[in-house]
Amino acid sequence: MQDEVAAYAYQKGKLFFDIFYEAAAAIKHLAEEGKTVVIYSSGLKHTFKPAFKSAKMSGGKTLDDFISFYFSSFDIGDKDKVSSFRTIANKIGISLKNAVFIDGKEENAKTAVKAGVKKVYRVVKDSGYGHKGKSTEKNDRGYCTITSIDEAIEGNNAENKDSEESSDAESESSSHAEAA
Repeated sequence: MQDEVAAYAYQKGKLFFDIFYEAAAAIKHLAEEGKTVVIYSSGLKHTFKPAFKSAKMSGGKTLDDFISFYFSSFDIGDKDKVSSFRTIANKIGISLKNAVFIDGKEENAKTAVKAGVKKVYRVVKDSGYGHKGKSTEKNDRGYCTITSIDEAIEGNNAENKDSEESSDAESESSSHAEAA
């Protein structure tokens, strides 16, 4: 019932969602790059969509304008279940090998790795939790520990650029081989 009351309050403009600026900026950036942005909440089945609609962005948009899908653990299953990740991937029609998952809990990051998510980031605010170098470097648990969402965005942009350059180099060498 608390979930429904909060959703109603957001819809009526009595509550406003206050999200970390870097998270809002990252969501907007990813959506503008054509990425599918999914919110997977550990609860609050009814609250997230109206909350994101209440978060005002520049240009008259709301944060909801940049979100492709919302999922709740009430509908999908808990984040510590591999099957939950597979269910979401099936529902939105993607392969987990092409997905990125960002979360603050170690258990959720470990489960995402087990599920086969391509890139997993665990955000911690204190770098004493094993943060090692660039966000693109996985730790021994199979995920990257970062201190800001910006590191995940930068790490993926660098990885995508490297893979494009590698693909261009492969295409160039194969066209040279064909010409020979």
